[in-house]
Amino acid sequence: MRKLLIICGQTATGKTSLAIKLAKKFAGEIVSADSRQVYRYLNIGTGKDLPKNSQQILNSKLKIPGKRIGYHEIDGVKVWLYDVVVPGYQFSVADYLESANLVMEDIWQRGKLPILVGGTGFYIKALIEGVETMGVKPDWELRGQLSEFTPVQLRKKLGEIDPERSQRMNQSDQNNPRRLIRAIEVARNKDLDVFQYKRLETSADIFWIGLRAPYKVLIKRLTRGWRSG
Repeated sequence: MRKLLIICGQTATGKTSLAIKLAKKFAGEIVSADSRQVYRYLNIGTGKDLPKNSQQILNSKLKIPGKRIGYHEIDGVKVWLYDVVVPGYQFSVADYLESANLVMEDIWQRGKLPILVGGTGFYIKALIEGVETMGVKPDWELRGQLSEFTPVQLRKKLGEIDPERSQRMNQSDQNNPRRLIRAIEVARNKDLDVFQYKRLETSADIFWIGLRAPYKVLIKRLTRGWRSG
């Protein structure tokens, strides 16, 4: 069975440095799972950790319309899914799954170990478990109509459309306008055949590493990185 290593954790816990060490030891290549690192030009504050003047090397075999699929090299290790799209592109979890599946399949075919490194837990969860509502596309007109609604008004509207979904939401989500609007968006499409579980396209033996560090340590590392940058 194919193997996949996942390294997850908060920013500044040392995910990338650990991934590089393990990639060298186990003939691996890193696949970023970060919702900000996919954007070109946004290097400050996104933790790309790229060497100075690093250039993205595109793979002519890996093509997705509207996206640049290539890799950077950090200390001799290939790092994929940095700089995929330009700022302003609405990069969704569906975009990520399409890109990650394509890259990991290529890595496996070359006999290497993909090492998924993130940051964005939703991307990792979607890749491993799938997303029930991914087939529901954003309704920008509806989002505009609801943009001025308060959480109370949004909860009431969701309760009228789908009381069960409303009751399932935790307290944090019930006070988050963005998530309430998405829940309404999904609820309006509940009778359509759009619920898809699109995840890892091949079976794999997965090994997880989760990193964490004390809050004071994280703040110190982030502050040091900001000042040096």
